[in-house]
Amino acid sequence: MDNLTTTAAIPVTIDESLQNAISFRPFGITIALWSIFVGSVGNLLTILTYLANVKLRTTFNMFLVNLAVIDFWTAVGMLPFNLAGYVQMKWPFESAPFTARLQAFQYFSCGYSSIVFLVAITVNRFVGVVFPGKYGQLFTKNRTVAVLVLCNFFAPLLLLPSLVGTDEGCAHSGGALTGFNSKQFVCTFVCLPDNSGWMEYMMFMRVVFQFVPLIVMLVLYAFILTSAKKTRNAVSTRYGISGKQSFSSGKSIVVGQNQSEFRKKSDQDRRRQREDKRMTLISVVICIAFMVTFLPSMIVNLLPNRREIDVRWHMAASNVTWFNSSVNPIIYVFLNRRFRREYWRIIKYAFGSVKGQFVHESSTAQSSAAPSRASNTQSMSDATRNAVRQLDTN
Repeated sequence: MDNLTTTAAIPVTIDESLQNAISFRPFGITIALWSIFVGSVGNLLTILTYLANVKLRTTFNMFLVNLAVIDFWTAVGMLPFNLAGYVQMKWPFESAPFTARLQAFQYFSCGYSSIVFLVAITVNRFVGVVFPGKYGQLFTKNRTVAVLVLCNFFAPLLLLPSLVGTDEGCAHSGGALTGFNSKQFVCTFVCLPDNSGWMEYMMFMRVVFQFVPLIVMLVLYAFILTSAKKTRNAVSTRYGISGKQSFSSGKSIVVGQNQSEFRKKSDQDRRRQREDKRMTLISVVICIAFMVTFLPSMIVNLLPNRREIDVRWHMAASNVTWFNSSVNPIIYVFLNRRFRREYWRIIKYAFGSVKGQFVHESSTAQSSAAPSRASNTQSMSDATRNAVRQLDTN
């Protein structure tokens, strides 16, 4: 996300670097427009779907909807300012430089908070698949709410020094570390002096919010997939004889009431297995999307020669992270039938309401015009009858 190319010399002239950045702007503008539209509409539909359908208010979906809130705010409250910087090639509120620092803080907080929720979703699935018997005990309503609050505030609290911190070696806006980076047209770090500790702080934040989550999710999903495979094999072994089972005490087959209860339990276990498989698939795909969108940024900014890399690589890595706010609703549409149905129902209701309002107003206008036409016709008929009577009199 943040790009550290500001305090060291680069192997091209400033003019050439600026020209490279300008030539790359259309790419970033296109991504911003897409992410703003799809991210705002898609995540809003996700939030409304969760609120409208009681059956979707599960513990797992509580994490999904909180992630949707973060992504929605990214699309409507953060990315438009990034887009403005790309379009104007300057910060639109230059007279208030602190706003650029707020935008940089918001930029980091949105991205890193999304990552925190992805880790929480992974842990939720890990407990649900590997330790299903403890899931209800660990994820009670109160504990889940507490975890969600922690996930929302964890990244902003750790990033707070970047907002309020200053350094004597920084000449920008009273020694501010962040601001509008005129070389990349976004609000990010503009000053990280060597031997000041701030560079180490930023590298620490990258490790905590990008490298560590990547490793944690890879390890946990390896356990999840292994455990899920064992569970499938166990269920297949237990219920593989068409709902019949042999007891170790003899060769008798469960029949009558026992067989009915056995089949009922079999169906419940299979439904639970399918539900776990669906939720795990969604979380795995979300994790893969995170890797695709954030891995380029992590690689570019952790390289030892990151300050010497062409500015377009930094811009491209940053731009790709913007996609993260728009991919999750697409994942829900393809992988979750209930979300897909609710999306479509809300869309039809919204368009139906607009259409109904339009038809109602049109009908009202037509009905109001009809009496006027009838009145005019009546007046013409009265005039005709009067004329006929006048002729008869004559």
